[in-house]
Amino acid sequence: MQNERSDPIPTDNWLKITTEFGHLFKGVVGALPALTEYCEHLDRKRRHGAANCQLWLCA
Repeated sequence: MQNERSDPIPTDNWLKITTEFGHLFKGVVGALPALTEYCEHLDRKRRHGAANCQLWLCA
């Protein structure tokens, strides 16, 4: 899969992600298109954790 990210993770978010990763994320982590593809591959109806990924990984 090609990296679709064009904007870097904001500095404040990067610091929080690197120090509290296990508290922020409880499952699969990635860009929303990657989460969607992953869930479709596993026939999952929901993208668990998508809101958290969008909150912390997007600018």
